[in-house]
Amino acid sequence: MRNVPPTVKIADLEAICSRSPGFLRVAVSEPHADRNFSRRAWATYKRDVNIKEICWTLNQTKLNDSTDLSVILNRDLTRRIRGISGVSCHQQVAQNDIKQAAKLVALMDKKVGLFCEDEPKEERDKDIFTGVDLVATSKNPLLRQVRSVLRECDEPSAEEEEMLGR
Repeated sequence: MRNVPPTVKIADLEAICSRSPGFLRVAVSEPHADRNFSRRAWATYKRDVNIKEICWTLNQTKLNDSTDLSVILNRDLTRRIRGISGVSCHQQVAQNDIKQAAKLVALMDKKVGLFCEDEPKEERDKDIFTGVDLVATSKNPLLRQVRSVLRECDEPSAEEEEMLGR
């Protein structure tokens, strides 16, 4: 549903959508200021129902005797194809992405004060601005795991060395 006015309650939407067979749930977005604070809504139904007929029925009903629902049919998310570049699947690219994510997590931990409650704020700010390796000094247990996995990826195993004849 494209334009749901802010005056419409979720319970009203659920009541209208539940009249049709196979109704599962309704999800409603936050109001958008640029669209007169209207919202979008998504109704989910079971796979075995005639969704086109349900959409037609919902388009015929009006909320509060004046509001049109503007129901459109979205394709099922599982049938959408989203292509990506083959380079993004390369091992070095994935490792670099993980390193960047770890740096971001460590930076945000430091800014907010997670896993470093004993450090004063001035000390944390100094570490952020001086460029200290935040990932290496982080006490976050998840980052410790990431560091160990990345170390294993950087160092070739003994089997790989033997196969390469080194």
